[in-house]
Amino acid sequence: MKSSSICIIGAGPAGLSASLFLSKAGIEHILIDRSSFPRDKVCGESFDGKVYHTLNRLDPDWLPELENRGMLQKCRTYSLTNSWGNKFVVQYPQEATPKIHIKRRDFDDFLLTKANISPQAHIFLNTKAQKFFKKENSIQIQTNKGLIQSDLLILCSGARSLIRSIITRPEKIKDRFLFARAYFKDIKKVSEQEELEIFFLRNPFKGCLLFCPVSAGEVNVEIGMHYKEWKRHQLPMDALLLESLKLPHFQSRFSNALQTAKIKSTAMNLSTAPRIYSQERILMAGAATGSLNPITGYGVGHAMVMGRLAAQQAALAIKKQKFNSTFLKGYDAQVKAKLQKEILLSNMLTKLQKRIDILEPLIYLLSKGHTISNILKDKNLAENVLNPRFYWKHWRSANSKKI
Repeated sequence: MKSSSICIIGAGPAGLSASLFLSKAGIEHILIDRSSFPRDKVCGESFDGKVYHTLNRLDPDWLPELENRGMLQKCRTYSLTNSWGNKFVVQYPQEATPKIHIKRRDFDDFLLTKANISPQAHIFLNTKAQKFFKKENSIQIQTNKGLIQSDLLILCSGARSLIRSIITRPEKIKDRFLFARAYFKDIKKVSEQEELEIFFLRNPFKGCLLFCPVSAGEVNVEIGMHYKEWKRHQLPMDALLLESLKLPHFQSRFSNALQTAKIKSTAMNLSTAPRIYSQERILMAGAATGSLNPITGYGVGHAMVMGRLAAQQAALAIKKQKFNSTFLKGYDAQVKAKLQKEILLSNMLTKLQKRIDILEPLIYLLSKGHTISNILKDKNLAENVLNPRFYWKHWRSANSKKI
């Protein structure tokens, strides 16, 4: 039996961030993951500023290292285009924190390599958590390679893992989305700048298409649609992705394009239910809490912030030897203080993603430069989503010349 004061399940961005911050604090821990690395993962691969800032917190040399190795792209421009051809472009100034574009295979493997350097981190791959048992003074995790005992569990095993389904109460899934992703080279560019492009489709099927430049001239091309829409067509997601690229809007851009990797697909359950972050002897982070949204790109950023906060709470729990649910609620409070407004914005967008009939005219209004355009371009939108003065300021600014 292996034992440590802290066990982390899941070596994605949340679990690896927790491990890296625990190591910085000099706290010994175990990290397990069911996969071998490097591993591929279907993901939008465009990450918000929280990833940028978390990497700098861990080590300011890591971002330059990723850039020098050609693994990372910085992006300050993104666009939304509806099926009518109306395009809304958001371009942030050079001094603004950029989005980070990087393949999840490369990103997770990079973090794992850094985590492996620390003598405090005991990492076991190809190790699958199967059951867990709460004892009076510990928590035990049964894996395919034996038993692990710890004082505290940090669960970062994703939204669909077996161990998460055992620990958390079942939730009614209202919104299941399906995705398929391929990599292409030599797609015709629409601008000289690296641009994240999002297209909302209506015919022959309703869905969302994403072009995300990653590394070495490759572009992540991904389609997503609601499960109910997929049932109307009953075609494999890889076929739907290739079919979408034959639409007139994209044909010329892909005339000389080369597909560089096999198409892979996945399903994602997007829940707007209240999140659970902790219980007795357990902290949860990342997609295990349901905090993910493919359109906002908040998923990986939220996961890394939660990993950091979980490491802080775990360090405090070890120091004070307090693992009860009341004490661990301090973690819940920190997560909500940091992320609750962005989670609310993600919930709103999750509901909108199902309604192409609403998104189409909304993008038309955005493309015409209405007040709402300036609101969405504001980098402080997530922080002010519930602040009436924020909206009043933009309305007054946009209409001051008319008065």
